[in-house]
Amino acid sequence: MSALRGISPDIGCGKTTMLSVLAELTPAPLFVSDLTPAGLYRAITRAKHTLLSDEGDTMLSGNTPLRRLLNSGHCRDGARVLRADNAFDTWCPKVLLG
Repeated sequence: MSALRGISPDIGCGKTTMLSVLAELTPAPLFVSDLTPAGLYRAITRAKHTLLSDEGDTMLSGNTPLRRLLNSGHCRDGARVLRADNAFDTWCPKVLLG
């Protein structure tokens, strides 16, 4: 996966605090706790967000379409999905913690 991915050793270890700090240091932060595939590629196309989530483990659990979209954004050259109404860019910086 192209995202920085962290697994916490314990509840209360500072994941949300770390993401709050990253939100101050990154361009166009988009802090999410849930995400649909359509929401992801539309948000990235509208603005080149930095995707931040501390619920990455639950968000991706059993969600193959979302996982495929996140993986499609690994490098800029092939980071697009084709949908009936448009081709959407899927490349953006991503930080998913769980």
